[in-house]
Amino acid sequence: ADAGPIEAAARTASAGVEAASAAASTAVPAAAAPAAMPSPAWSGEPAVVQRSLEDMEIEAIRHAVEQAHGNISEASKRLGISRNTIYRKLRWNVAR
Repeated sequence: ADAGPIEAAARTASAGVEAASAAASTAVPAAAAPAAMPSPAWSGEPAVVQRSLEDMEIEAIRHAVEQAHGNISEASKRLGISRNTIYRKLRWNVAR
């Protein structure tokens, strides 16, 4: 008798699980394993300069306005924020 679609799908899934199980049980030779990275000497200084979220927002807004050639409406559309938000954030952060 011909097997139905459920039985055929079950056989296919079972074969896939067996193949995955066989592949997972294959050990990687030690020579092929990546070597451990040496830890860098700590100098007491952070490796990355920390910036506030506000600073990153201002930088993104300024970049978008520059890319839009000063067109605040275009920059606001590209950023998905209102023109008022751009004006407010740039006005409050003039000295930065």
